[in-house]
Amino acid sequence: MKRRLRVVAGSITVGLSLLTAGVAFWLRLASSPHPRPTVNPLYIGQLSPEEARAELQQLDQELSNNPDQRLLWEKRILIGVRFDPQMAIADCQTLLANDSADPFALSHLGAAYLKLNRTDKARHYAALSLQQAPSVLAHNVLGQVFLQEKHTDKAKNHFEQALQLDADDQFAQSMLERLTE
Repeated sequence: MKRRLRVVAGSITVGLSLLTAGVAFWLRLASSPHPRPTVNPLYIGQLSPEEARAELQQLDQELSNNPDQRLLWEKRILIGVRFDPQMAIADCQTLLANDSADPFALSHLGAAYLKLNRTDKARHYAALSLQQAPSVLAHNVLGQVFLQEKHTDKAKNHFEQALQLDADDQFAQSMLERLTE
């Protein structure tokens, strides 16, 4: 029973982390002098499972006509991490086949593995992501991995680094508050 509760709590935590990291990313892009179009994670966070299935069906149809459309893959990965981590893993690996250093794919691959409670792989891919580019999501994934492994100092360090990248990241703030209680 405790393990089931821990897995459910971990899934909720990963979902919140993805949502807050995604919101921060969206806001940074919007304020950038040259923002590129991207997927709005707020929209993904509001989807019900039924709406997610419908979105995925539409994405599959669009990708069959345009398999190189990056934004479609990103949207599919964001939905997948939240609703179907195995699918997200496969989709991240598809992106990584074209660019093995893709920080978006690496950090979301870490998040998907974390949702499946595969902390070894979550740590590996989040660390690879950080080698490519700073990432709030990758730091939050590593913080959660270290927290699960009872390495609270390392977890705290990663949540603090996430806040250095985005001082408004609510997930990292809440995790640091939890660690200092």
